[in-house]
Amino acid sequence: MIKFIVCDDNESIVSSASTIINKIMMPGDTDYKICKFYDYNKEMKNIIFHDKCKKIYLLDIELPTISGLEIASKIRANDFNSSIIFLTAHGECINDVFTSRLVILDYISKFLNYEERLAETIKYALKIALNDKFLTFRYRGTLYQLNYDEILYIEKQMSNSKSIIFTEDGREIELIRNINDLLEELSPTFQRPHKSFLVNVNKIRSMDLKSGIVTFKNGKKADILSKRGGKKLFNYIFNLNR
Repeated sequence: MIKFIVCDDNESIVSSASTIINKIMMPGDTDYKICKFYDYNKEMKNIIFHDKCKKIYLLDIELPTISGLEIASKIRANDFNSSIIFLTAHGECINDVFTSRLVILDYISKFLNYEERLAETIKYALKIALNDKFLTFRYRGTLYQLNYDEILYIEKQMSNSKSIIFTEDGREIELIRNINDLLEELSPTFQRPHKSFLVNVNKIRSMDLKSGIVTFKNGKKADILSKRGGKKLFNYIFNLNR
């Protein structure tokens, strides 16, 4: 599921953006939903901070109660994976947008080839969303972007809001993310062979269901299989390779 969040106080802009999105998405088989807003509100806040699906934001710079830049700051405080596109009638704001370090995908004038430019940018945002193979997060002021292929497994910490990533090159990186949310974002590449672990199925060389040990392709071993979870993972990999 991909959600398009369109926020503009001009109804005609919201309508035209929605029409463009539908024209692009309807011929395909990707599930999507368009969420329309005319200003920032509690429903939009809930999508930003609690909805874990892939998102593409189309934001006006000038809104009745808040600026698009402020909304983008809220998004980036919680989410570095979603694409943000600005729709604006104010060309003089471009410097503020691109010096804000908010990782903006595009800045589109409502007056210059608007529909053509927006369609091209949405298609590009879709490529990013549908081919996203990176886990992106911020920890202690540092922005991390790990390719899925770098990760062997992830372990839940005593605090349900924290996890440890174990990488192929031996790093252990703490992140403030719930393991259930991570599973929703990373599956099917990652499976859950134990309530406290997620494992990258593409990195497994062998599994010993009796001892609970997984041996990875780089030779590292980890005791991360529960009896039930190990069997479930074995069956998943077996069916995947049939």
